[in-house]
Amino acid sequence: MKNDNMRIFEELFQYGFHDTEISSIETSLCELRLNFNNGIYLLNEACRETTLTKPLQLKFQITPAFFSEEYVVNVTSYGKRTKYYNYSDMKKKFQKSSFEVVNVYFSPFNAVLFDGGMKKESMLFYIDFIEKVTICELPIE
Repeated sequence: MKNDNMRIFEELFQYGFHDTEISSIETSLCELRLNFNNGIYLLNEACRETTLTKPLQLKFQITPAFFSEEYVVNVTSYGKRTKYYNYSDMKKKFQKSSFEVVNVYFSPFNAVLFDGGMKKESMLFYIDFIEKVTICELPIE
């Protein structure tokens, strides 16, 4: 039987995130949701990005003992100065811009790191204590 973190990453390894955009974020109960309004890429057997999907939502179920709406995301802006952002800071930033994904890193310790940025600000977007990932289509508004 596979452990939970292997299932999490097997789910995510089906997709390519390079040159995609996180359009918005939401939380409820012990869940963090990332919305990709322009979709993400399907990967072929050679792990090459092929087709862009319909708009999708990644739902990260977070371990309840570690869930706090303010600190469910850890975002660090780097460059000349280092800045740290929590969930409410990022909600405000998403009202003006999307997070452009350059790379995604997966940890065997149930964490995901999105490397990219917003406007001219380079950022690391870190999600920790992931119990489960669900990927579903976003409803068309």
